[in-house]
Amino acid sequence: GRPGARSFWCFGTVKRSFASFVSGLAPGKVSKMLPVPAHIKRPPYRDEAPLAIKTPDQIERMRSTGRLAAQILNFACDAAQAGVTTDEIDRATHNEIIKAGAYPSPLNYRGFPKSICTSINECAAHGIPDDRKLQYGDVINIDITVYK
Repeated sequence: GRPGARSFWCFGTVKRSFASFVSGLAPGKVSKMLPVPAHIKRPPYRDEAPLAIKTPDQIERMRSTGRLAAQILNFACDAAQAGVTTDEIDRATHNEIIKAGAYPSPLNYRGFPKSICTSINECAAHGIPDDRKLQYGDVINIDITVYK
């Protein structure tokens, strides 16, 4: 590879390049919920309360947290370089999230051991950061979620 050149795609970087994209996407009409026969076991979340309309304060807090997650994603993508392990990216990103006064949401979610998800090449989603070094030509997806 070329010294100093970005050696792979980081999806966070791709997202940044579409910052000026304006979507014409608009919600359509949602049809009624389909029935499930009574003899089929229900998951625990089935009986949870329905979604609620958010207050302006809740919406602003969600926006603020989303902006923080975007900043952390940029940080993580900048850390993703050939020769760096995904565990090193996780550790550095964890420290940035903590420094911002937030909790890394994946950490211990149903036993998940890391603060971010790093999916490399054919790993489709929710990859666990480890000691594998990134190589020139790798494709990496980094998932960042924070709670504040």
